[in-house]
Amino acid sequence: VQVSENCGWAFVNGKESRGSARARLIITNEHLRVSLDMTVWMPQLPLQIQLSDSHLSVIKGWRVPIFHEKSRSTEESSDEEDEPKGRGCMLQSQHALVSIWTMFCTSSDEPAEGRGPHESPMLSPEWLVDVTELVLDYMVVEDTRTAQLVGGKVVVGLVPGMTAIQVLSPVSDLILGERAVTVSKEKVSISRLHVTLVSELSLTLRPSPSESNVVISTTTAQHTLQVLKQ
Repeated sequence: VQVSENCGWAFVNGKESRGSARARLIITNEHLRVSLDMTVWMPQLPLQIQLSDSHLSVIKGWRVPIFHEKSRSTEESSDEEDEPKGRGCMLQSQHALVSIWTMFCTSSDEPAEGRGPHESPMLSPEWLVDVTELVLDYMVVEDTRTAQLVGGKVVVGLVPGMTAIQVLSPVSDLILGERAVTVSKEKVSISRLHVTLVSELSLTLRPSPSESNVVISTTTAQHTLQVLKQ
């Protein structure tokens, strides 16, 4: 834990190597002295990068305009004889949603069964925290010619090949998490479109039966129209 120069706040700067179940701040003023115990949670590394699909293909018959030079490629690699090639267009690639998850732990100086300090999870080993919004600025594609990130949450294939989604440390050259992505030469076809009508959403909250400090939220969707002009 770091303390600001004016002693106005305590903070972590990302260079910490471990958390603490009892980080103690000592505040003194002349002959007065008081201590404050804090818990410092540390994300477990490597971060877990989840993709809705790690194998992306181009979609047969679906062409989109080329807006800049680096989004070329599927057109150049396309050898379709049965489709007229659009000028300034390329085949649409499949997209995949990206999310980053981790478990927060704190280190205890008390030995666990004589084995020395041990780590305790924030909730339980089964619970992970979505930290996607916290690392958006540090997410990159290893090979930007093969795929690109759109808004930090969607990966789009550009040319056939293999690359990886990485989360880079803002304070060092470490890779905090990595997930491989394959962009295939094979083409896929759209077999059907699925439309879901949502007319209403309801939210319920209930305490977790197994974790005393956890509240479970459940969202339920209604799929029918109840009133005229709804």
